[in-house]
Amino acid sequence: MLLITGDLNAKVGNDNSGREDAMGRHGCGTINGNGERLVEFCLSNRCIIGGTIFPHREIHKLSWRFPDGNTVNQIDHVIVNKKWQRSLLDVKVRRGSDVGSDHHLLIAKIRLKLRATPTIKQRHRVFDVNKLRAPEVKQEFTNELRNRFSALETEDGEDQDIVETKWDNIIRVYKDRAKNVLGFRKKKDKQWITPETWRKIDERRKAKDNLLNAKSHSLTQRAKEEYKIKDKEVKRIARRDKRVFVEELANEAETAAAIENLNIVYKITKQLSGRKNTCNKLVKDKQGKLLTAEREQAAR
Repeated sequence: MLLITGDLNAKVGNDNSGREDAMGRHGCGTINGNGERLVEFCLSNRCIIGGTIFPHREIHKLSWRFPDGNTVNQIDHVIVNKKWQRSLLDVKVRRGSDVGSDHHLLIAKIRLKLRATPTIKQRHRVFDVNKLRAPEVKQEFTNELRNRFSALETEDGEDQDIVETKWDNIIRVYKDRAKNVLGFRKKKDKQWITPETWRKIDERRKAKDNLLNAKSHSLTQRAKEEYKIKDKEVKRIARRDKRVFVEELANEAETAAAIENLNIVYKITKQLSGRKNTCNKLVKDKQGKLLTAEREQAAR
């Protein structure tokens, strides 16, 4: 599947006469020079402009606003080759996304049916044990366990002497108390963002909503100035958070290196470099047989 996306600075308009193979009739405005070149490219390469084949309101097709605040155009496009046109389900502008840009977010919904969907296994959830580093949380968790085990000891039952039953009770108590006190670990893509910055981001998001919902020109200009101030503030605080976070990691790596804890040094280095885990490539002999012994791999 060929997929071309981006800000192409091309207005293709809504007149697709003679261009039916490259675009639909749900574009915006009037075609310009870049739009003609884009259409010619799509015709010669059997592609179609996805934003012109789905009927939407104008605000859900116009993706860029001129700095004067009055001119809006459809210049961001999603293009696919004709063979996969039916896999493109929708192309729509999401105006509410707060991305700090004069462009709105353009979303394309694509469905590829290549093979049967495998059975989805239940995701393993991990308790957030990092909270135990806080003394008050650790004390609360300890008290919860002590109270619960004390209650179990006072319970009477015929099966209390069975080892398996006691072990099941221990597991159940630990899981229940950990769920109530610690909760589950959440994935954080940006660990360096502080709660204060998240609060500023929420304020900027509200300013973006006010800008989109403004009913008059004066309200639009006022909301635009407010959003501009909030956007600068968020970027300034985010840069500060990132700088502090990197400095703390560097100090931690320096301390770990002083005590020769290379495991922590390696993890921090990998985190700062942004490299992902990569698996080793398989080594085979001349006949194509997989080599598992390290000595044989080195010889090969």
